Amino acid sequence: MIYYILLLLIVLVVCTVSCYWSTERKLQGDSISAFKRKTINGVGFVSVVLVLTLFEGLRNSTVGTDTPGYCRIFESGNGWDINAEESGLFGSEPLFNLIINVSHIISPHYVSLLLIVSFICAISAMKSIKDLSANFTVSTFSFITLAFYLFGFAAMRQGLALCIFMLSIKYVIERKFWKFMIVVLIGFLIHKTLLITIPVYFLGYMRFTKRNFIITIIVAFIIASLLPIVLAYTSTLDERYEYYALETPESSGALLTLFAVFLFMFFLVYRKTVAEIRLGMYDIYLYMLLISACVYVVVWVTGSNVEINRIAMYFQVASVFAMAEYYNANTRNGITLSTIVVFAAQLGYYIVYIGKIGGISKYMFNSTL
Repeated sequence: MIYYILLLLIVLVVCTVSCYWSTERKLQGDSISAFKRKTINGVGFVSVVLVLTLFEGLRNSTVGTDTPGYCRIFESGNGWDINAEESGLFGSEPLFNLIINVSHIISPHYVSLLLIVSFICAISAMKSIKDLSANFTVSTFSFITLAFYLFGFAAMRQGLALCIFMLSIKYVIERKFWKFMIVVLIGFLIHKTLLITIPVYFLGYMRFTKRNFIITIIVAFIIASLLPIVLAYTSTLDERYEYYALETPESSGALLTLFAVFLFMFFLVYRKTVAEIRLGMYDIYLYMLLISACVYVVVWVTGSNVEINRIAMYFQVASVFAMAEYYNANTRNGITLSTIVVFAAQLGYYIVYIGKIGGISKYMFNSTL
């Protein structure tokens, strides 16, 4: 546990220091040039990416539910696709297999794979936050404490696809369909489930009204209800997806469902505090969180495999950006008690996630280096 807390503290210190020194401190009579400010921001950005990459990439193969399996596949030298001879050079998910092959060229030790995957995750997520977030420090804090960063420890491919998908949200806001599709396609070549995010693009054209709210709920429930069927069929074509088809009646994800619903309701309540000029972006995040909550509810109510909730993470990641909007809108006159409570709750969720989910509670640095 202590390693995860130290990681969070280090990242927060780097973000806070870089943001402070890159801002003109008029009260002290200090000012810095635009070039110097850009340089300081760049150093802070690179430092955060480096810390996140090394912490995730230098973990032992025992840290994370899926990590041991990926490491065994990598060191076996057989590549990722189990039917590589039949399905071509890179198989059915060619980009991930390409990453494995390139990593193997660099080093036959699994640390090369973990470092490369970790770097792609970190640079993608931080670039997305840098481009979109109203507050880099708050979004980075949320990316870590709301477990999107830790998601990659437990589900390497899907965590990688999630971070790449974060880059596409910019094009939803800018209404650039083909750029959005290119990013989604890249993620699809790593994990097929990312295909379900295509409807997110059309959220950029929807005003947040009662009518659209109801329509979104209906469509989200229909799609979420079909997910178990689609994934069960997919598992018959590709055994790497068979865990989605397994029944897990003892674990319906009730607490995660409650959290997802609460997260949406929280941002819905505070929508009225967001500046008019920021509402267009905020509403996209709100719709994504609504879809996420619907997926969790359907999985819980139907007793479907709780692993399907992994797919909801693609939509729930909008909370990283929504949290920054909430913070800026509610701290115009200084930090309030409500914001302190919110961030304390995030920290609590972070601690619970580490202890209960994903097989990451006992962090260990790579013991073979």
